[in-house]
Amino acid sequence: MATVVFAFGSKPDLSEHQALEVAGLLARRRSLAAAIAAGKIRAQAERTIGRAETSEDVELTAAELSELVALLQEPRWPEEQPAFAHLRDEAVASFSRG
Repeated sequence: MATVVFAFGSKPDLSEHQALEVAGLLARRRSLAAAIAAGKIRAQAERTIGRAETSEDVELTAAELSELVALLQEPRWPEEQPAFAHLRDEAVASFSRG
């Protein structure tokens, strides 16, 4: 199982399942930036990590990060899932600095 690490803030990470959930929801948004971000996240989540391959941090452009922030600020994200809350907090902070 791949862990997906984001290249901003303190490098928050999600499990493969969590990352695929985020990617699926991003893909449903109607913007090119969201679709590209979804593809980047999905590519890392679906990677088979072995001897010859290592995972890469997901780097997002400002527009892609904006889409991620908008998604994570929707009320659907339960606070009891710390990985999503941490990702949201780090994404918001990075976007604000941005």
